[in-house]
Amino acid sequence: MATHYITGAEYLITKDMQVKVELFYKDMKNLPFNLTDTSKLYFSDGTGNANGIEFSLTKKMSKNLYVLLNYTYCKSTRKDGNNSETYDYDFDSPHIFNLMSTYRLGKWWDFGLTIRYSSGLPYTPYDLTTRYQVDGRWYCEKGEKNSERLPDYFRVDLRVDRRFIFRNFNLSTFIEIWNLTNHENVMSYEYSGDFLTKEPVTLFSLMPMIGLSFEF
Repeated sequence: MATHYITGAEYLITKDMQVKVELFYKDMKNLPFNLTDTSKLYFSDGTGNANGIEFSLTKKMSKNLYVLLNYTYCKSTRKDGNNSETYDYDFDSPHIFNLMSTYRLGKWWDFGLTIRYSSGLPYTPYDLTTRYQVDGRWYCEKGEKNSERLPDYFRVDLRVDRRFIFRNFNLSTFIEIWNLTNHENVMSYEYSGDFLTKEPVTLFSLMPMIGLSFEF
């Protein structure tokens, strides 16, 4: 069960450019949760809320340029039952920024740029003070739920499209580079067998792509 509150405003700066601001609040009840990662027993008295503000600026394709700029500030928390502490939700990312733009050169070329940034997601670390060894194998208890965060996410993508017109078909080609800056985006951590060190598990590094499409 959830309660939603949304309010906002739109303003047309020019005939091809619009600004939109939206405030939102969402209150949630009867959320399912389990006490441990390995438990198959779920309870349904969890609560949570999400609230924030979203700002967007859109410039429609005109004078060969399209731009979409979006920024969101949002805070999302959960509580597993009445006797638990409030914690940041697994997908809580307070700051989210997106920029997408396309520049059209003549009839045949499109140049696209996409920039994405978001705050690092929370995760539950191991409490190293609880390390113990049994029969030569190390064990460790989890720490406070979602008490630490991954590094911030950042990615720049670049794309170039070229169109060709033939008598019986059309051909489109593109070259795209993902993660142009080769930024190391950490998705999770893997701990060593003795829990004393951890290594980041990252998303792909710089990745070029080439594609073709036909229209008959």
